[in-house]
Amino acid sequence: MQSRSYLFIENDMRLSIEQNANNFVVDGDSLNYGIDIVRKLKKWSLLKPFNANVKLALIQHADKLTTEAQNALLKLIEEPPQDTLIFLTTKNKNLLLETIQSRCQTIDSTWFDKSKVGKSIKQLVNLEKIKQSTIEPFPTITGKSDALKKANEFSKKYKREELLTILEDWLDELLANPTPRNVMASNKIIDAKEQLSHNTNIELTLDVLFLALT
Repeated sequence: MQSRSYLFIENDMRLSIEQNANNFVVDGDSLNYGIDIVRKLKKWSLLKPFNANVKLALIQHADKLTTEAQNALLKLIEEPPQDTLIFLTTKNKNLLLETIQSRCQTIDSTWFDKSKVGKSIKQLVNLEKIKQSTIEPFPTITGKSDALKKANEFSKKYKREELLTILEDWLDELLANPTPRNVMASNKIIDAKEQLSHNTNIELTLDVLFLALT
């Protein structure tokens, strides 16, 4: 039987749906990617559609789900209710558990033109062109005052979600060359990502990070 759970790879397009009674949405600005959101999704999945034939669930940036949350999601995405379609989105599916990947059909924007199911729900979803942002290079910090200055600049220039993406890029760059200094810096970046994911003050978090990188 064909899966009714889909893993949407965000290359140049972003998938979004309107939040309403028939749609369950965890958007990219959400800070709740723990097991509680999966419990809410499971309860919602048991409801019947309201004046519709199908319900849609969308978890954007599903790779942010904790390991506990991903494991809790397995049974639902393997056998969602007949009237429910589940979409997970990510830019890199390898950041998700293999057990999540194996239970979903991996798709991209072309699927909505080629698939019969895709055609039938295309009117319910939005496919938006992703704005390509300039990659922020890993900063060279010359001292304490420079660290605080850069922290202030970054906190004004970028939103929390954008900073999390930038930190992830820096982490990949550093771990590609795991010198002792890069490993130390990577650990500080991981700490900063964790803090930002828990709604801490952005500038203060960057102050701590950039001072540690001097």
